[in-house]
Amino acid sequence: MGLREINRVATLESILKVASALFAEHGFHAVTTQSISKQVNIASGTLFRYAATKSELLLMVFNKKFEHIFQCGYTDALGQDTALKAVLAMVQPAFELSTQELENTLVYQRELLFGADGKYRDEGLKMIDTFENTISSTLLTFAQEQDQTLSQENADSAARSIFATFQLALTRIGRTNNPDECQRELIRQIEQIIAGATKINALSEGECESR
Repeated sequence: MGLREINRVATLESILKVASALFAEHGFHAVTTQSISKQVNIASGTLFRYAATKSELLLMVFNKKFEHIFQCGYTDALGQDTALKAVLAMVQPAFELSTQELENTLVYQRELLFGADGKYRDEGLKMIDTFENTISSTLLTFAQEQDQTLSQENADSAARSIFATFQLALTRIGRTNNPDECQRELIRQIEQIIAGATKINALSEGECESR
């Protein structure tokens, strides 16, 4: 790695560190790109070479935060003895991170769903795909271990439903300002989704056998 690349990586790390701290302390809407570049001690034009907009900076910061949280969750899930516990080992740390920085997480969520196409949005969406695929694989593994029938299609649908429920729980916190109740409701809904996935599979098999 040449000196120029070493300097580029060091500058990017400084930008992300400062942006992460400012977003956490003040919230996305109160932070300006000027305040970030000032603390990093670079010109605004230099900052924009790394991130074209403040929203892109948030995507960069939160992609890293959620990547770390998800990886820890995947590891913790391996030691669980039920599908529900394994899924919660992945979902709950992400929920707790989100509630700590709710304003930022809701903006991040919006940018992933509706933001302009770009490298960091694509990275975030791929990370979510991996998260959903890991939940799906986990459900299939536990179903096989317990001699339950669960199709790939139903496992995938359940995983997508679990992530959608997670997103809705975050928006509900913004409305109710009651994260504890929203977390309890999230757990109840995830339990229902997991139970429903195997139940639907059993019903489908019963219909096929009766024909």
